[in-house]
Amino acid sequence: MQHGQIRFYNQKEAYGFIEREQPGRDVFMHERNVKSGTPEVGAVVKFELADSERGPRAEAVVIQDG
Repeated sequence: MQHGQIRFYNQKEAYGFIEREQPGRDVFMHERNVKSGTPEVGAVVKFELADSERGPRAEAVVIQDG
């Protein structure tokens, strides 16, 4: 399980990017992969990391409370 914070989120297009706690590229996130919570900039998240043709992608995203 990875941890990070939502750095960018486009509500209209339902996608964003997560800045990881560990060094590396930001991770693409789509709203359809959010299991719980509401995505917004600054939210702390945990997620499963997957590879895609365009780079790292977040799956099973859980937005942490407070």
